[in-house]
Amino acid sequence: MSYNKQLKKRILQWQSEASKAETPEDLHRVSGSMALFGSPIKFNLGKLYFFASSFASVAIGLTVIVFNSRPHPQWIRSLGNEIGWESGFAGLTLASLLGIIALVLFIIASRKNGLITRLCNTLMHKASLVQYGLHEIDDSVVDPAIGQFGELQRGNHERYMNDCYEGQYTGNEHQFAYQAYRLHYVDQETTTEYNHTEKRTETKTEYHHYDRSGIILDFPYAKGIHLCESFEETFYHSSYKPSSIEFDRRFHCRGNDEMGLARFLKPGTVLALSEAARNIPGLTVEITMDRRMCLGCGDYHVVESIQKLTKETNPRFSPEGFDRFIRANVSMPKLDKLTELAHTLLRYSDSNFSRQTA
Repeated sequence: MSYNKQLKKRILQWQSEASKAETPEDLHRVSGSMALFGSPIKFNLGKLYFFASSFASVAIGLTVIVFNSRPHPQWIRSLGNEIGWESGFAGLTLASLLGIIALVLFIIASRKNGLITRLCNTLMHKASLVQYGLHEIDDSVVDPAIGQFGELQRGNHERYMNDCYEGQYTGNEHQFAYQAYRLHYVDQETTTEYNHTEKRTETKTEYHHYDRSGIILDFPYAKGIHLCESFEETFYHSSYKPSSIEFDRRFHCRGNDEMGLARFLKPGTVLALSEAARNIPGLTVEITMDRRMCLGCGDYHVVESIQKLTKETNPRFSPEGFDRFIRANVSMPKLDKLTELAHTLLRYSDSNFSRQTA
């Protein structure tokens, strides 16, 4: 069995094991096996790239010759055809065939490399979820939240949840279960223009796709609160302005009643939210009348399980380094910021929490 066939067989085996992994030990077995493979995890594609580049170069060169030689038919004689357009057509046909062959060879090489990328991403994704105690859940579990939060009432055409997870956060004073989500929403824009050439009105419809993400959790200490930079939709109409210039610049406040907003927005809470908004793009805080909290942000997804590999951690160069990388602690800073903020808001809103620090 050739090296490339042997490597492909091992990669498919590792991919299957990684997809089924549920514990750190399962993942470490896969990355450890990769480290013991005996060579970097990459295919020998030198010949494939050589032939692909050669065919592509000949195809490009032949095309240039054909087009440049039409005023000088003697350049086409080498193709073995009669001088004239027919020979030029034959040259372009040959160039097209060579170009297709080159493209197929490049696709084959790309797919082989894609097997390695897919394996690395699966291991990193699983390792991140295991470390954070996250479990994938069906999007339908979180879908009802769309109708419960104004923050999620985005997109005039459609909106739906993607890539949802559930996890548990344990802080110094509070612990809570949460759901992490990615909201995909689509805005439909219809414009009408007059076509002066054909003397008629034309209607053009465009669809703009967006993503936001965040976490949802129980919040027993307040209800009917909505804080955000700008409202897509809100269920509350009472307003409130804390005496903080920075907070007023970053948030608009709406609530079920002004007293509820005043109780929630203690000085410590106002300061914590102002500081968080500096580091979390498009931060929103919403608490329903059923005491469920949604912390949303403008990031594509707060669950960033795929990390960027360096030469020291890429198995194509160092399988041992990749094994150490999988065994080490990973971080998801966007998720950390939201869970830490949720914990801070719980602390400041808990009536048992010291008023001196709130």
